[in-house]
Amino acid sequence: MLTLTDTANHTVDRLVEAASDSTTAGLRIAVRDDVSYGVEIVQEAEPGDVVLEGARVYLDPVVAESLSEAVLDATEDGKLVIARRP
Repeated sequence: MLTLTDTANHTVDRLVEAASDSTTAGLRIAVRDDVSYGVEIVQEAEPGDVVLEGARVYLDPVVAESLSEAVLDATEDGKLVIARRP
């Protein structure tokens, strides 16, 4: 399962809260065009999404499987970065 660092948790929370007042809003990562990931703030998870514990992050099932050994982190300037675990 995709793991979030503490920094990523904080960054995701900040991004979601700035974009929506909804308690179900979250950051959704999904496959886009069959070759890349799309990241967006959504009002709620899609049916079938994997909902991560902690920060409100929703993964479409394909992304959840392909990022099962990855870590979501954030840089000091607030950019989210996905890296494979060593």
